[in-house]
Order: sequence, then C-alpha cells, then structure tokens
Amino acid sequence: MLDNVKYEMVGHFSSRGEWTHPRRVISSCEYVLMTEGKMFIEEGGQKYSISEGELFRLDPEVEHGGYAKSPGDVSFFWLHFTGADTSRLPKHVKPDCAPRLTVLLRQLLHYANSPDYPSESADLVTRLILCELEVEFSKRESPTTSLYGQICEWCRINSDRRLTAAEVADRFGYNKDHLNRMFVKYGGTGLKEYINNRRTERIRALLLSDLSLKEVAGSTGFEDYKDFLKFFRYHEGLTPTEFRNLYYNTHTNNH
Repeated sequence: MLDNVKYEMVGHFSSRGEWTHPRRVISSCEYVLMTEGKMFIEEGGQKYSISEGELFRLDPEVEHGGYAKSPGDVSFFWLHFTGADTSRLPKHVKPDCAPRLTVLLRQLLHYANSPDYPSESADLVTRLILCELEVEFSKRESPTTSLYGQICEWCRINSDRRLTAAEVADRFGYNKDHLNRMFVKYGGTGLKEYINNRRTERIRALLLSDLSLKEVAGSTGFEDYKDFLKFFRYHEGLTPTEFRNLYYNTHTNNH
C-alpha cells in the first residue's frame, strides 16, 4: 500500500560538462530519472551505470556516490520520499511509463513550489508516481503474452512518428482485429487507442522540455503543424500552449 508514502523533496538537476555524484548517506528513498547523459554511481559496494530514460532508486541509510565522471552534460529529475515498501518497486529499470513519469514529476515540481496548493498535493502526486511503477512492474511479471509486450515496446520506440493499427499488424504478421482484441483483453484499450496514447504521452513529455512547439511537432512525426495542434487538442482537450503553461513553477539545481 502507498497510503503512508510522504513526499520530502523534488528537483531537476543539470550539469555543465563532466560531473560526479557526491558521496553521502540519506535517510529517505530517492528515485532518479535520467533525461540526458549518463551517471556512474556506486551504492553499498555495487556499481551501476544509469543512462538516459532509465530510473534508479537510492535506498536510505546506504552510502552511495559516484565512481566515475559523466562524460558530458547530465540532466535528471530527483525525488525523495519516505514510507514506501521498496521491495515492491524496481531498483534499476528503463520504464515504458517514462513519459508519464516526466509529466508527473513536472507536476510535482509545480505543486511543491506553488504556495497556493496544500502540502498534501505533493504527497498525492508522489504516490501516483510510485503507483505508475507498481502497475508497470506487476505487468512485467504477469503472464500476459510475449507478443503483447513486444508490440507495446515497438509502439513505444516508434512513438516519434505516425503509426496505424494496420501497419503494426503487418509488422508482426497478425490480423488487425486479432491484435485489437488482444489489446482490449490485456490493456483495456484497443490497438489504435494504445498507439495514440503513446504518441500523446511523448508529446506531453516534450512539451515540458525547452523545445519549441514546431520542434515538438517534428519530433513526433507531424509534417503539418496544424495537424499536430488538432491531434493534441482532440486527445487532451486543450492546446499544446495551454498544457505547457499548466506547470510553470519548478526547482532546478545545477553544477
């Protein structure tokens, strides 16, 4: 259960060139979501290499620190929390839900740095972030078909372009209706809706970066900027600019 989870701190770190994580011991759990570069960190005598798009958990009361310099710029979100049963959570993983985590972390940054919101808001978003991890981790361990997992992963890595259900079916050599039924059974949505959801997730994550709207459109496979605006408004109920302006308060630390 996540009822006892309490938010402590959140931020977005960025380095200017080479960087090494400081050596320390913390009293809370910390999740790091890498958004750029690579981090080399040792915890409790074990070495880890954390790459872009990967999530890593640092455990409380265990000494950790960098064992090598990052070769270039590094950027990552960091979140400290207490009260979670970490045995149910992944230690080091490249989550499919990374775009959703990015949006949630930006939301958390906004709530945590806005005096208008009660402190409970940060607790709730922190629990939602951990819930996303629990749901994905449980799905990875559940007896769903390997085909379903393969298609989900293929759709994820191709969410930067326009995909159709027919193209996916042809790619994997199955009937489109058969795949649609499988996605409804295992994921609760049809194949077309799943494809659109993954593309929308990628757009949301990029909208919270420094890219211009036209760059976001190009990075998600839209040749016509108006089609991009129409697609996002249809699926999200607001314009890209309105979404981007939702979460403007943040906290950034750098080195």
